[in-house]
Order: sequence, then structure tokens, then C-alpha cells
Amino acid sequence: MTMIEQTTHVPDAERFGDISQSRFYKYGTEIQLPGDPETPEDFARAQSYLETITHHLLEFGPVWEKQPQDVVYELDYHNAWHQYEVEQERKAGEQQAEYRAINLHNLRALSNRRVLALEEAGWAVTQDYQVVRHVDNLIATAVLEQEELEQLMAAAYPEDIAAFRVSSQAEEAPF
Repeated sequence: MTMIEQTTHVPDAERFGDISQSRFYKYGTEIQLPGDPETPEDFARAQSYLETITHHLLEFGPVWEKQPQDVVYELDYHNAWHQYEVEQERKAGEQQAEYRAINLHNLRALSNRRVLALEEAGWAVTQDYQVVRHVDNLIATAVLEQEELEQLMAAAYPEDIAAFRVSSQAEEAPF
């Protein structure tokens, strides 16, 4: 039997702010970060993916042993599921349904926003914050690994790197 790694209890509302109300964790504020999703819908979906991925990493923990590839796997899963949902909507006659992938840079931007929101709300002293920082580091490392892979591919296949970059951020499923 495995135990789910739990974060601390819900902190006192008077001491800690609600991060969902933070200017850092809302779309359309003056705060703009590299990799921010372009639309409110993409922002909300990236935010949802981030929270779900964090929950899954905790549920199937220990979170401290997770690797950047675990984040990539989870993101691929969510994008594939979204693509399936869009295909089903189109089959049902909803021709306006559009598949838009959330990439690692989008996830990184939302993770960065979540860290900033927690800090702003006073959560930096909690265990929850430590977990969020660890997940943020996993995402940052996954982004770096992806960029390193792109550099290696550019050196090995200079004529194909543009096609690779487009396909890795395209509207297609990641597999």
C-alpha cells in the first residue's frame, strides 16, 4: 500500500492570501511572462494542467523523486486528451472546436506565476510552497532539456530544425 504524499493542512485564511486572487495568477493583468499562453482559454487550460500535474506528482509520489520527464509525460497526456475532446466535438458538428496544445514554455510561465502568487500571498513559509518550488524546478529543467535537444538536432540536422521546432510547438498531438 502506498501513501499519498500530503501537503500541510490548509493555512489560516487570515495569515495567508488566496493565490487565485493574485495579479500573478490571473490572465490579462499587467504582468507578462515569457511563454504566457496567448488566449484566456489557453491560460485557463495551462493553469488547469499545472494544478492537475502537480496533484498527480503528489498522488503518485514521493514528489521529491520525480523527474522532468514525468512532467513531460503528464503534459503530453493532457494535450492528447484535449485533442481527443476536440475531435469528438467536431464529430458532433461543432466545427469551431479548435485544438491548441499547451507547451512546456506555457506550463513554465504558469508555474512561475504560481510561485510568484504564493510568495505574494505569504505562503513561502509553508510546505506547500516547497512542493510548488520543486515542481517549478522540474518544469524549468524539462524546458532546458528540450532546448538542449533542439540544439543537438540543429547541429545534426540543420535543414530539419525549423520543421522540428514548428512540430514541437504545433497544434498536433505530441505523439
